[in-house]
Amino acid sequence: MALAEEEHRRDFYAVLTGFRRYTPTELSVLWLEKDRYWPELWLEQWEGSLPAARAAAA
Repeated sequence: MALAEEEHRRDFYAVLTGFRRYTPTELSVLWLEKDRYWPELWLEQWEGSLPAARAAAA
């Protein structure tokens, strides 16, 4: 986040703090399976890409 440009930080902050009710249809695209969803997969991929995570896994 600290490395992002100011505009991207503002956009990201707006997304994170933009609390509103989402419909099940809007949220359904995030789910891969019954107990797995895209954001979880994205975080796992991101963690795996970090140098410290790769070193710890080796």
